[in-house]
Amino acid sequence: MLLYADYTDKGFSMIPENDFNRFITRALRLASRFTFGRVEYSDTVADSITDTQQLGLFEIADLLYNDMYQVKPRIQSFSNNGYSENFGTPAQAQIMVTDEIYEVMLTYFDKEFLYRGV
Repeated sequence: MLLYADYTDKGFSMIPENDFNRFITRALRLASRFTFGRVEYSDTVADSITDTQQLGLFEIADLLYNDMYQVKPRIQSFSNNGYSENFGTPAQAQIMVTDEIYEVMLTYFDKEFLYRGV
């Protein structure tokens, strides 16, 4: 299992210790889905992945934490005296987070992990 000490030793600090297990578990499950089961959630996962992949998992956990706890605007758009601005919808924000997670996966996991094998 990846530990909070590993997370902080690598320079990460966004997630509080009491929330860490929840977000690293979600990150591992997402990585498993993106790698078609090649990264498996288990008690020994820290032994089976590289330091580079750990960095990727910690970044994904940070993205998930930030997405859950960031202040999201309640107003989607406004117009005032000819000036208008659009903040996007929650669905668009979720797509952006998914895209960021995908970019992290491409950066930290080798193509052998991401190859579908078909």
